[in-house]
Amino acid sequence: MLVHEETAAGTERFFASAGQCETTGDLIVKVINTSPEEVPTVLNLHGVEHLQPKAKLTVLKSDSPNDNNSLERPTRVAPLTRKITGIGPDFTYTFPAYSLTVMRLKE
Repeated sequence: MLVHEETAAGTERFFASAGQCETTGDLIVKVINTSPEEVPTVLNLHGVEHLQPKAKLTVLKSDSPNDNNSLERPTRVAPLTRKITGIGPDFTYTFPAYSLTVMRLKE
């Protein structure tokens, strides 16, 4: 009996980066989810001291990766900004399908 154990290389559909704004000192987390599914994610921010419990969130999302704005629907794909709470060294956030999310966290 011959058995091969292989794992197919997956297509990456979730990308993230983080940095600090030199002007404001805000921690900025940018996440792109190109998947058709929401992605619940635990963010680990160990080493960041005195993180405020609220953050500013800007999300650009669409129901389809083929959506775009037009003269008839100029705001079909538009950023939405809101505040989120529950921010800490470890917190969970669900990133929407087909989205770009920018989190601004304050220390």
